[in-house]
Amino acid sequence: MRRRPPLAATGPDPRLDAEAGWLTRAGSGDAAAFADLYDVMSSRVYGTVLVLVGDPVQAEETTLAVFLDVWRTSASFDPGRGSAASWVMTIAHRHAVLCARARRDDGPRPRGSADTASGTTAPRPRRSTVVAALDELPAAQRHAVDLAWFDGHPSADTAPPEHRPALLRSALLALRDRLAGVDAESA
Repeated sequence: MRRRPPLAATGPDPRLDAEAGWLTRAGSGDAAAFADLYDVMSSRVYGTVLVLVGDPVQAEETTLAVFLDVWRTSASFDPGRGSAASWVMTIAHRHAVLCARARRDDGPRPRGSADTASGTTAPRPRRSTVVAALDELPAAQRHAVDLAWFDGHPSADTAPPEHRPALLRSALLALRDRLAGVDAESA
């Protein structure tokens, strides 16, 4: 087997240093630095989002949401933990996956189509039935579901530390029990 010659040490990529600088300055409220970061990264973000979402209009909207999130959270960027590009692209990937899931879940399904999570076929309850079941939940559980599903917060953000894993799970179990046996036609 042939060995490759070692790569010459060229030093850090100046563009990476610039991206980290722009992101760090954006965290301090520097709009011009944020604009520079946007100019350099927007096409990469859009391309990644487009691949995952599949719709150019949704990809544009998601890209804007990504950069709004980058602007709001840029103060939390730590250059010691990774590059600015990977930090931004992680945010982009997360937004794109959420958008793709929402598109998949909101799309029309033929009646009795397979549920991809369980591989079973079952009628889906009507929206009014689900809303009524949500309204029957205790306030803390309803709040956990609102934050996790409707506001896009992970479960770790939905409750005090002592209840985080259990609160959302108990809410989902309660919803499952309330919706068990609900026939889509009678709902």
